[in-house]
Amino acid sequence: MVTKNWALIAGIVASTALPSACSSDPERTGNEDLDEEAAGGMGGVGISPSGGMESVAGFGPGGMMLPPGGAFGTGGMTAGAGGGAVSAGGAPIAPGGGPPPDKLPPVSGVCPALTSGSASVAGTAVQLWVGTKPGPLYFYWHATGQQYTEVSRGMPGATDAVATDGGIVASFATTNGRGVNTGNGVWFTGDFEAADQILACGIQAGLVDTSRIYTAGYSAGGLQACAMVAQRGRYLAAAICYSGGAGIIRGTPQDTSNLPPTLLLHGAAGSDVIIIDFNAASASWATAYAAAGGLAIDCDDGGDHIVSAFTRMGFGGRAMPFLKAHAYGSPSPHAAGLPGDWPSYCEIVR
Repeated sequence: MVTKNWALIAGIVASTALPSACSSDPERTGNEDLDEEAAGGMGGVGISPSGGMESVAGFGPGGMMLPPGGAFGTGGMTAGAGGGAVSAGGAPIAPGGGPPPDKLPPVSGVCPALTSGSASVAGTAVQLWVGTKPGPLYFYWHATGQQYTEVSRGMPGATDAVATDGGIVASFATTNGRGVNTGNGVWFTGDFEAADQILACGIQAGLVDTSRIYTAGYSAGGLQACAMVAQRGRYLAAAICYSGGAGIIRGTPQDTSNLPPTLLLHGAAGSDVIIIDFNAASASWATAYAAAGGLAIDCDDGGDHIVSAFTRMGFGGRAMPFLKAHAYGSPSPHAAGLPGDWPSYCEIVR
């Protein structure tokens, strides 16, 4: 519910010149403890590409992003004969055919309780929404300084849909800090171990349709989502990188046996910029991914990084239909051309 009258809490931190995007915070710095039920958001000061200070956004009720200086109102699983996954009782749960067993991660150690609420998995803090039957698995990565509730904007309706569609939504809260950071120290490749464990345990519990595993994220989370496509594409069905692209991890997939169609949504060159130019980062990632044989769809909406997030996340109601249109191993319905109701600024990268 949107609270109509609430204060924006300003946070001011010292400006520090940072050598590169991989060691800096591209959206904001400082201490930010954003409660999902807080009545206000927090503003802040970020580091501009030139090393100066710039006002950036915060989040308000339910994880709603605010522009600078103001607020907006308002049972076990086995492989089937055809390579798909089947439940313990033998009924198929991956209509499109899920990944073969060697592409799916094994359970590592003890599984977390797969119930709705907060959990720590492989050292990564995550918020789970869990259904009671096999369904899609959604992984979401939030922007720098934000919180897991951002999933409500990046994957609209996904958390409510578990009640009817089943499956799991996993929105990551904080990193485990292991492996290589994927852009600016917010997310690391070690966090994919948490995603692997959630998937493996969800399969073991009979809660995941393995043909429908998706990821998305914004900004630092967009870099992480694109990195996940490169490093975990072997089990993903589709992905969305909002203002993401090539951070530390480029667009060349580690495993080319499955290349999930990926939608890259970003703003204009020179405008969608905080430390890095996300327009250029998206183009670089998409070009490498297309060269490897993957389907990359690039959408330059002409906006900036912060204020445009309101309209970019969710893609005008097209984000979830894009993900849901794709099943593992099935031809993309977008490969031959984009839907007629998509904006003209979207194109398939060749």
